[in-house]
Amino acid sequence: MGSAILDAEERLDEDPNDVDALTRLAEALVAEQDYEIAHEVYVDLVRLRPESASALHGLALTARALGDLPLAAESEREALRLERG
Repeated sequence: MGSAILDAEERLDEDPNDVDALTRLAEALVAEQDYEIAHEVYVDLVRLRPESASALHGLALTARALGDLPLAAESEREALRLERG
């Protein structure tokens, strides 16, 4: 397990809703191709920040990696909608 993951997990022990730590954790998990756990983290991020295009892009990426193409497409559409304003 990488140090970025351990650092993020330590911060999340203190505050489970730390959006920055959740984002770092999700990105580190994707880098390690741990898509299942990264997906769960992105679900939490979208729950905490539903207007975050970045979180929705991450959710789309992990959904696609896990074979959930409908969720990937829906998340990507919403992210693009948010980016366009």
